[in-house]
Amino acid sequence: MLNIVCTSKPADGLLFYSYEYCSNLNDKGIFARLCVVTHRDFTSGDYTKSILDKYIHCKNVEFNNIFVGDDDVSMVLGRSMISLAHMTWNDYSDIQRTSLKNLFKNKIISVYSENHPTIYPEALMRFNPDWVIDLCDTDVYPNGVGEHFEKIIHFPIYKEVEEDIQFDHLFLGTNKEYYQTIQKVIGDYPDHGILTYPQMDLNPENNNLQSPVPNLLGKFKTYVYTKDTFDPAPRIFQECRWLGKEIIYHRTNPVQDGGYWYWKRGLKNQDIGPITTTLNTFKGKIAIYTELASANNKEQFGNLLQPEPPPDFFTTKLDSINNIEGTNLFNYIPKYKKVLIEVSLDGIEKYNNYIKRGTNWEKIYNKITVLNKIPNVQVKINSVVTFFSVLHLYELYTLFPNYLHHWEPTQDTNLKANNLPEDIKDKLIPIYKSIPHLEGITDILKLPPDKNFQPKEIYKYCIEKDEEYKDTQWEMNLWDIFPEIKPHYLRTVVEPQAYN
Repeated sequence: MLNIVCTSKPADGLLFYSYEYCSNLNDKGIFARLCVVTHRDFTSGDYTKSILDKYIHCKNVEFNNIFVGDDDVSMVLGRSMISLAHMTWNDYSDIQRTSLKNLFKNKIISVYSENHPTIYPEALMRFNPDWVIDLCDTDVYPNGVGEHFEKIIHFPIYKEVEEDIQFDHLFLGTNKEYYQTIQKVIGDYPDHGILTYPQMDLNPENNNLQSPVPNLLGKFKTYVYTKDTFDPAPRIFQECRWLGKEIIYHRTNPVQDGGYWYWKRGLKNQDIGPITTTLNTFKGKIAIYTELASANNKEQFGNLLQPEPPPDFFTTKLDSINNIEGTNLFNYIPKYKKVLIEVSLDGIEKYNNYIKRGTNWEKIYNKITVLNKIPNVQVKINSVVTFFSVLHLYELYTLFPNYLHHWEPTQDTNLKANNLPEDIKDKLIPIYKSIPHLEGITDILKLPPDKNFQPKEIYKYCIEKDEEYKDTQWEMNLWDIFPEIKPHYLRTVVEPQAYN
């Protein structure tokens, strides 16, 4: 597994680059996940919203409580992801600290940056990784180290941007230096918006937009680039070019940094070649020869060229564990140092049986209980937050408090949890807010119903499925399982005029 680690704020460019490379790598058959250790001022829900606002999906993302295999490789799209973790160590919970230690203790692919040049070595001393290989945009950092690697946006997963123009000019003022530079020219652009963070000391006379801003790219006509301090990899240049928007290069500093090079570069496709080369180096399939290794001293580094050893880590889904190369999993487990079993559950007992019709809760519960008692096995529960599952999903986490948990919101408009009636959401919000792993769900529940939500369609589907399963072992009735939403059905489907 390749763990792409992000410790930045939810609207930071490094979060987006990290998610884009994660998505592209998975599409290319390289198993990767985005591992987010949340900033103290934000919840996991803030990060999920940022991703869903920009991309067509939100998948392979895990937060805070992250299982790391001994043979996993971690990658950071900027050294600051490691140095920030070191600098703000006291802000993290015990669970977050454990995850960071595990993520940064083995092999690391580190994309070169100079944000914290003196702190980064201290951060490496804290985490003490086994092996670090650098990649570097050698145009931006001519004195940097590592094979050449350019951070490129992966536009194929972008949502279509909706034009909703609210001002002519956009400025980026997400740190103190950027914001101060904007003040010198803002008077020339009265119809403007400045993207900021709410924690900053802001001039109230400006049109300050608190990040993250939904559909940001559709809200302005022209991007005004004013950064005079060093800029490693500006994204909005490329996004505006992709959309055909005008860009004003309003800069006095002639430094040839990311701002200069991204202004000159055209649109490109992501090149994952340097990443795969580094992964193959870690696996011993190839060697990267530096000043310490050359073609003339292969004998010293011969171990790097040996075939990959048998794996120490194994992962599988629960629904496939009885048919792994024809061998029962309980015979397979002793062959590995660590085994991760991923179980897909959207509730306990009847709730899971209804949502995942055809499954048997009792058998699943008995099996994962046995598996979790095996020393080298870790069970991880994956859940999807939907209109139905969110009604009782918290009971699953209460039943299994010591298991690894991962949840993600559904992308089906009709099944989104925020489409529930307000009275039900008001009851659920304090419950989820009290559970650390699930507090991000409260951000979903606070959202208004989607404009395109069609309650008639979702209820019609469920009722028809109930009829299909009638007189079978999986016969169940929607109103027996979820009686709390029947008033919503009556109000919106049966007699909407009477209730309106």
